[in-house]
Amino acid sequence: MSALSSAWDLLERVAYNHGRKAGLTCLVLAILYLWFPIFVVTFMSFAEREVLTFPPSSLTLDWYMVFLDNDAAISATITSLQISFITTPVSYTHL
Repeated sequence: MSALSSAWDLLERVAYNHGRKAGLTCLVLAILYLWFPIFVVTFMSFAEREVLTFPPSSLTLDWYMVFLDNDAAISATITSLQISFITTPVSYTHL
């Protein structure tokens, strides 16, 4: 029984040490998987051309100026923010 107990203890130590590393690795990979497209789209939003090419030949703020000149887009953004400011606290009422 003693050999089985020591083998089990060894297995638990190995699983704990490697499991922690594997879990952290999976967490980092999941975060990169979720955030990398956001970074790429944000970076590409500064491209000058209408057709996206990587890497962009030059960077500009023209697309943001077009967005800020569009009243419908600004109104939609404000409405989305108002809804999110209401629904976010409501979603945390169970805490």
